[in-house]
Amino acid sequence: MSDPSDTNSPIHTSNPVTSALADAMHVLYVFDGSGQRIGLTEEYKTYRTLKQVYLDAQSAYATAYATAMKNTAQLQVWPITSKSLQAAVDNAYSEWRSIDAARIETAIEIVKRAGELK
Repeated sequence: MSDPSDTNSPIHTSNPVTSALADAMHVLYVFDGSGQRIGLTEEYKTYRTLKQVYLDAQSAYATAYATAMKNTAQLQVWPITSKSLQAAVDNAYSEWRSIDAARIETAIEIVKRAGELK
């Protein structure tokens, strides 16, 4: 896909929708000198990494809880042992959201709606 902000691009117009798409594409992707998409922006890579850290922390919490529910001794100490796991979830979520995740998610949504998300 060529760079949508390139004035020689067939999709470039003064249309605000097209402008929003071009802006969104630049939030997510890096383009070479000829306007070809060559990779993800560092911001988008960081977003994806931190989102995965958050999902992994949630999974670890849920797995530990399911294990504790099957073992009376573990269940008795769950109120204490769960605090560390919950802190990992909370910290991962805060770190993920603090990188302007809403801006990236808006860009993802714009690009998806335009059918350009690869």
